[in-house]
Amino acid sequence: MADLDDIEDMITEEELSRSAMGATREPIVAPKSASSAVPTADAGVNVPGTQQIWLKTYGCSHNVSDSEYMQGVLASYGYRFTQNPDDAQLW
Repeated sequence: MADLDDIEDMITEEELSRSAMGATREPIVAPKSASSAVPTADAGVNVPGTQQIWLKTYGCSHNVSDSEYMQGVLASYGYRFTQNPDDAQLW
């Protein structure tokens, strides 16, 4: 059988650079609006992203990992988390 190169050795560092891949532009970031206030639950009980959530995780480390992942997803939708269950609208 002929000698085969490792797949890692088939491409050079220069070929991996951003400019070689055509990614020379910087990402465009929209400016923040002047009214970036966080809406409260008074804005509407059923409006997603306006409630505070109290999160309690039970079980193994996989459950902890899943809870952290879901906390990040919910935070990206505007939900806020609290350590006090009495302050939360959602559990």
